[in-house]
Amino acid sequence: MCSLIFDSLLTEEMFKRVVTHLKKYQFNFFFDDGDGIDNDEIDLDNLNESISSQISEDLLVTNELGIGVEIPRGDENELFSLDALDEVIQNAEQGKIHNYELFVSPNLILVHVDYQRPRFEELETVEYTLEQMWKNKKIIITLEEGFTSFGMRLIMDRMFDKYTPPVFEEDLFIKIYSEDWIDLSDVEEVIQAYIFECGTSLNLNLTPAPRPTSYDFFYTDEDDSKQEKNKIRLRSLIQGKGISEVLKIYNSGNDIHNSEFLILTYTKVIEYVSQTVLRKEMLDSVTKKLYSPRALNPDSSFILELEKLYDEHRNYSKDHQAIKLTVQTCCDISDIESVAPKYLKRLSLETLASAISDTRNMIAHAKTNYRYKGQECPLDEMEQFAQCLKVVANQTIRWFARQHEDGRIV
Repeated sequence: MCSLIFDSLLTEEMFKRVVTHLKKYQFNFFFDDGDGIDNDEIDLDNLNESISSQISEDLLVTNELGIGVEIPRGDENELFSLDALDEVIQNAEQGKIHNYELFVSPNLILVHVDYQRPRFEELETVEYTLEQMWKNKKIIITLEEGFTSFGMRLIMDRMFDKYTPPVFEEDLFIKIYSEDWIDLSDVEEVIQAYIFECGTSLNLNLTPAPRPTSYDFFYTDEDDSKQEKNKIRLRSLIQGKGISEVLKIYNSGNDIHNSEFLILTYTKVIEYVSQTVLRKEMLDSVTKKLYSPRALNPDSSFILELEKLYDEHRNYSKDHQAIKLTVQTCCDISDIESVAPKYLKRLSLETLASAISDTRNMIAHAKTNYRYKGQECPLDEMEQFAQCLKVVANQTIRWFARQHEDGRIV
């Protein structure tokens, strides 16, 4: 008779814990040497004997032992190391699922997302995985597919059937992990920041969404040739005062397919940041004035110049002036030229700002007697203009994030 040989007592305890759960929830499983285990023949009181009778040779059990599981109601098998499978089960035991979208346990958060599968398959794990500090806590954030603690919890709660198995091939989750307790109040900010980075750095749009309650078949053209994989990495997630709010506005565009609505959305991003731009411009201008030698002995002329400076900045509060100053302050024209619509032949930050303001007004105040200003985007170029504004909004947020929190106006 063959034997199970454990490399430590801790490994034996882990193995028994895992097998107990696999039997409880009716998983068939196998070892990576090919030996399949009949769940019905496992006797938990005589675990070693009942499993030993089903294997073809002595088996050394370590943390790295490969264990394959057959997902109930699923068509796929999943292979894990013993310790990874134990972690999936333990997190599932401690967690709960909310609205078929969010899984929460003390150290793990999983958020189900809609995404572009062909683009995701072009990426490597290292490209979308981050490890960083977030409010004095180390977190790891990545994307995870296949059988997760989310799927295990669905099985534990019997939240599946033959039409909606606990694991779809297309399931993808944003995964946030920390060795410390994860504060739910931080989760939304982390998610919004991560979605922003994936969209802007990797061109992978993610939208949190519940798992389907009926099977939706995702069609992917197998003949599509994959482009050479980019080696772009994510930047560290941006955080702090005002960041989460502006990212929610920007990320809402991931789920909008109407070009006019997208233009309005990305213009809102610019307007959100504009108040910080205006305040910074005013403070810089006034500070320069106050460092003049004349400020040591100010006369009436100097006071009038300060008043004029204030009036000039008050005029910036008008929408078109605020947009103009924000675009000129935050944007780099070299990254915008390749995506600008054709009608902006002589592109500059000034003409771009006028186009944003005029087009926004044309859409927002659409009526028969609307008076055109001259830089409105033609209807047949709206889609291109929306993509152009996405780049502008991205640059604007990056500038905003670089500002000290005390200087951000929200």
